[in-house]
Amino acid sequence: MNTTRQMVAQRRVLFGMLGLLVPACAANPEDGGGQGGSGGQGGAGELRVPCREPAIVRDAAGRDTGFEKCADGRVHRVRTVACVEPQPVGAACALDGFECKVDADCTERPFGRCIDQSFQEDYCGCVYGCATDADCAEGNVCVCAGDDAVMPGGSRCVPSNCAADTACADDELCLIGAGSDGCSTWYGMGCSSPEDTCLSLADCGGDLYRGCFPGVDGHFACGDNGICGRPFVVEARGRVAEPCFGAAWGALEPAPGPLTLSCDEGEALTAHWLSLAALEHASVASFAQFTLGLMAHGAPPALLSATAQAMADEVEHARRCYAIASVYAGMAISPGPLDTSGARPAESLEALLSATIREACVGETLGAVEAAHMAECVAEPALREAWALIAADELRHAALGWQTLAWGLPRAPGLTAGAVRATVLGALSEILGQPGDDLSDDPVVLARLRAHGMLAASERRALFLEAAEVLIGPCVEAILGTAGVCPAA
Repeated sequence: MNTTRQMVAQRRVLFGMLGLLVPACAANPEDGGGQGGSGGQGGAGELRVPCREPAIVRDAAGRDTGFEKCADGRVHRVRTVACVEPQPVGAACALDGFECKVDADCTERPFGRCIDQSFQEDYCGCVYGCATDADCAEGNVCVCAGDDAVMPGGSRCVPSNCAADTACADDELCLIGAGSDGCSTWYGMGCSSPEDTCLSLADCGGDLYRGCFPGVDGHFACGDNGICGRPFVVEARGRVAEPCFGAAWGALEPAPGPLTLSCDEGEALTAHWLSLAALEHASVASFAQFTLGLMAHGAPPALLSATAQAMADEVEHARRCYAIASVYAGMAISPGPLDTSGARPAESLEALLSATIREACVGETLGAVEAAHMAECVAEPALREAWALIAADELRHAALGWQTLAWGLPRAPGLTAGAVRATVLGALSEILGQPGDDLSDDPVVLARLRAHGMLAASERRALFLEAAEVLIGPCVEAILGTAGVCPAA
């Protein structure tokens, strides 16, 4: 089983569903953005502390970048300077059949280069540098290479609502933030404010993986919240129904053979499949809530039809998962009532799209990857059939999320490219950072659980890390590159 090849195939399917022809394989290292969310260690009082012991941030050759670093770790833009080396670095393309072959093909912005970005497979793409802010699109500034963790290694256009400290309110600074998923690094700038919850990378543990970014609302914060799959979220909390014993949603066909499992293994598998069943059941309500949000913002019929189909899919997923859980529990189990009080659609299109990024573009894409992987791992035909069905459906649901994002971005000016990247990074960070306790460290036990549909936490994390690089990153950059084009409805 080759999981990378499987993910590449899924990416081709996703790109086909989205009407995208760009054969990307990794996120382009172009202008990055911010990350919203919560969890920073700063505070309004701290953010208004004057910059003490400022030191000029220089590039590798000792040249002034226009940024200064405070003793508390804040890096801010004091003045604008022209970048001495505006041209992006990287190996020239030696491949055919991609968006560019030579630098002259890269004309979207100044200082374009056609660079070989091959990683999992061959790929060449355009990368753009800059010399001054005038080389960047509206809402972006040109940041020169700087010798600091939050500064890029080469000049690039970075989303920002300020050109320098003078554009910000009294006592506030024009800050830069950065973060990484281990494959690519994102950058974002903005004026600090009393609503920010972090000052710098130091306030987020000094870890680029978390970062300190300006989010969709413009406020700096560490991390973001993401929940795997399509959760039913009310007032920022996921809801599921409690299990109800004594009534089954349906029998499992074909019936599994004798279960040669220990008591601990049986209990773990029952809990695992019940958790999956509850999430699939709650997804029906989530899609209903999503439908209201789409209609409130004038979504086209194709998105509404796909959402209605997704609701029906989730009913079937829940039915199968409850049936499987019932087998491992040795008794019939179905969902009880689901609390829907207080549920309402997102108030703004930006909020709807941000939730879609977390729950569909990230959550359901990862769900499709895990389901496809499990369809090849499980031993029982009924489990294989269930996982294969879920994998195909979840990939369509993920595509619906990416299609919704592509449709909504031109209509949501508050959701910048940097904010999109940051929301994706935050959702991935939340999912990958979730603790996982394995039932055993015995490879034989873990293999037996895997054969019954339950991955070890370490295996799941490795699978998701690869999916972030092979699937999610390329989709983000492809969507941002075609955000003005609505997929065929």
